[in-house]
Amino acid sequence: MTNGSNSWNVSFSYISWLDRLLKNHDNVTNVERHDDIIFEIDRKGQKDHLKVLCCNEYAMGLTLVQRGLSEFGNVNIFHIGGGWNGYTSAA
Repeated sequence: MTNGSNSWNVSFSYISWLDRLLKNHDNVTNVERHDDIIFEIDRKGQKDHLKVLCCNEYAMGLTLVQRGLSEFGNVNIFHIGGGWNGYTSAA
């Protein structure tokens, strides 16, 4: 786990916010963070394992989705955060 910078320009405060959210969620049994912005979580109700990419994109487009898959492999969730952020239709 690092608390430095990342090539996605996601701030540490935003990463910390998502970390606290996941660690305090009733359905999450385990949270591991690596590569600064990747969270791997285990859910108890669904008994599954998910890989979450923490982003902070105003408009998450197909290019960034493809970049995330290329850099981090099988990502289950692209968390773009904030009520003002969204996805393009292609993404």
